Amino acid sequence: SLKPRVVDFDETWNKLLTTINAVVMLEYVERAMWNDHFSDIYALCVAYPELLGERLCAERVLGRIQQECRLHGLLV
Repeated sequence: SLKPRVVDFDETWNKLLTTINAVVMLEYVERAMWNDHFSDIYALCVAYPELLGERLCAERVLGRIQQECRLHGLLV
């Protein structure tokens, strides 16, 4: 559904983590999984009563990218 709704951030993040890791590592992601997680990200962005898209990007995705960069010595 495209309607705003209450979303459990941590539960949704745990579902997204495998795909986020695959994208960061430039690995293959099946189309069905990509589409499902696209919907999950949309749900976070329009969540009610609090929009969670900024938290997803700033807190989790950026943190995951920074973690990978540090692992490879690209970020101190």
